[in-house]
Amino acid sequence: VLPFIGGDNDSYSSPFVDYFSDELWVGDNQGVLHRFTGVFAGTPAEANGGGFPATVSNGNALSSPVVDFSNGNVLVGSASGAGPASGGRLHRIAKADGTVTSSGKLTVNGGAGVRATPVLDLRAQMAYVFVQEDGVNDPACSNDHCRAVIQMPVLFSAGSTGAAKARVGRSLGSGRIMFAGGFDRAFRTGPTPNGNLYVCGSDPALNGTFSLWKIPIAAGVMQTPQQGPTLTTAGSGDDCSPVSVIGNGPDEFLYASVPDQAIAGGGCLNVNTSYGGCLY
Repeated sequence: VLPFIGGDNDSYSSPFVDYFSDELWVGDNQGVLHRFTGVFAGTPAEANGGGFPATVSNGNALSSPVVDFSNGNVLVGSASGAGPASGGRLHRIAKADGTVTSSGKLTVNGGAGVRATPVLDLRAQMAYVFVQEDGVNDPACSNDHCRAVIQMPVLFSAGSTGAAKARVGRSLGSGRIMFAGGFDRAFRTGPTPNGNLYVCGSDPALNGTFSLWKIPIAAGVMQTPQQGPTLTTAGSGDDCSPVSVIGNGPDEFLYASVPDQAIAGGGCLNVNTSYGGCLY
């Protein structure tokens, strides 16, 4: 058991292990990124010096981090609860000295912020960021904030708010979370990033209704999102899961789950005969 330097807790950040350098990276609830060395091949210990632990977003819980192996950085998101001047951003931390570069505000104040792990495509040098409330009242989301996927260069400039944004339905309220999506085989295996990203968004017009969305990607650029099947009736009270893409021979299958109000066609009834959770 290795307590964090500073003694803070960790509610949302899963550790990322860099097996090449035998290091582990993890965030805490106060916005500090911790670095552990000697994880498997030595004596595990937290680094204390050389810029670490690094205060990334003071007072805002961090997401799970991910290492950008091509540029020597760690990327992590932050919650958006400590005030308008901080949080709700993507952050880049230099492994060499702990220097922090932060994007512009990507979400509304006081919300979940960037809770899901950023997903990196190092062929195109892009990061995909998943946000539940993008801070824009958009007619495409019934004049509400939108759920969105934001594409940002992995070497983004300080204050940048992204290269492109794909909106995938209404936010459905500040207490919810936008989880990461899944990329299909064509995107993952091709020499050029062409394929599709699947995410669990919502219906733009119906409050509380989750839908599966497809975001085509051509030469590394996100195209117009396409709304797919509806997964819940109106009024779902919780969050749709991340989307997994699983190959089986020539076929591919998408998996997503909802905690309640699954559509009747799914046959997911709870003991009270009302609609419960379901895996699709």
